[in-house]
Amino acid sequence: MKNDYSDELIRDAKKYIKQDRDSYNKIYEHIIDFCSKNKLIISDPDFLLDQREYWNSIKIFTTNPDTMSKNLLKELCEKFETEFILKIKDMDVLYAIDYNMREMCSFNLIKLYKKFTLYDFIDPVKHKGIYLMPPFIEIIELYTRLYNPTEYDNWPELLETISKLNPSIDKYFKKILSIKNNDQLSELFSTHFTGKNKLQSKEKKVYPEFMFIKKILLKYINDSDYITVNNTAYNIETDIEDDSVIEVISKHNIDNDYKILSKYMDKETNYGIVFSTKELYIPGELLASKYVIYILVPIGKDFKKIHIMNIYNNMNYELINYYIKNGYKIADHITQMKFIYCSIWNSIIAQKVHGLNIEDFHNYLREKIKFLDFFKPKINIYDKKENYDGVYINIQTEKKISALSGVPYKSSYLCYEI
Repeated sequence: MKNDYSDELIRDAKKYIKQDRDSYNKIYEHIIDFCSKNKLIISDPDFLLDQREYWNSIKIFTTNPDTMSKNLLKELCEKFETEFILKIKDMDVLYAIDYNMREMCSFNLIKLYKKFTLYDFIDPVKHKGIYLMPPFIEIIELYTRLYNPTEYDNWPELLETISKLNPSIDKYFKKILSIKNNDQLSELFSTHFTGKNKLQSKEKKVYPEFMFIKKILLKYINDSDYITVNNTAYNIETDIEDDSVIEVISKHNIDNDYKILSKYMDKETNYGIVFSTKELYIPGELLASKYVIYILVPIGKDFKKIHIMNIYNNMNYELINYYIKNGYKIADHITQMKFIYCSIWNSIIAQKVHGLNIEDFHNYLREKIKFLDFFKPKINIYDKKENYDGVYINIQTEKKISALSGVPYKSSYLCYEI
């Protein structure tokens, strides 16, 4: 009887919420029409899956959130009432339009790689006349939310959405693996390569110094607060030794990591290290960076840079749950899925830019699918989370604090100010 009463309350609440949201349908329809007309990309897995019952805030991605948000505000004010407010949450990065004390939509900056257009870069799905973020990008965002402890109440729903997107992801992988050459791959990605198609497979040269240095670095990681992900985590789980680069998440900034690793390398070896910073180009994750670590191997009077390690900075701004095996910290299975998908996304970007040998690309993708198949069955959102590390930052609060110490800018616009 108690469960029946609770179910009835939930049904009544959902009915009331739907009625309330539906009262704003004309505004939502205008926002969607604006996005369609300007070919802006909407991020909405429920709409992608045809299970959107009503709209909340519409999440829009664009290369120019400032101009687009102001243009939409002007249209809304002219067509409807003058109670709309444009809020600048982060200058040139994040804007939101509110009406009647609720957020109707947000405009989010999307960074592009080199000279890509928005559509070449993302390959949006056109659904019912609307450009939508593709399933592959959505699933990265969903896994990010699935390991975020502040989203705990939403975990069951998020996991269900991921399960519904999985068939689309599997179909996407099969299509890529069935392609025989880069011309066909170019058609699939709806873009043209900016680099030359490489017909010959590039044989990977494994330097003897690599395995020696890798073992030394793994020994250090075993005693540190780095959390392993991707192929490194898979190899620890399966007791495999190979020539893949080490991949970890750090809670330090790269300057501290570099100083610590340089000091350790000076103590244990005669090799120096250098690093370069790479953006991940993942929509919605503007804080995410990858630092690529190289060892310097002397060859005659020169040095050869050998890629040996990737460090992700995620613990600078979010909490990561982990477990321990053989002394190593391993990110939980949900987190592993996110980072494996990120690696695949980076390989797709590399393929678009450089036109990598198709066989090399396929082999890399098959390896990552093997990792996905290993970690996916182990996901259990109800597992006890015993170990968290990192720093959780409320991005919006951080941006507001940062704005106060920077150059002042107007934080909101009313209809008559546009």
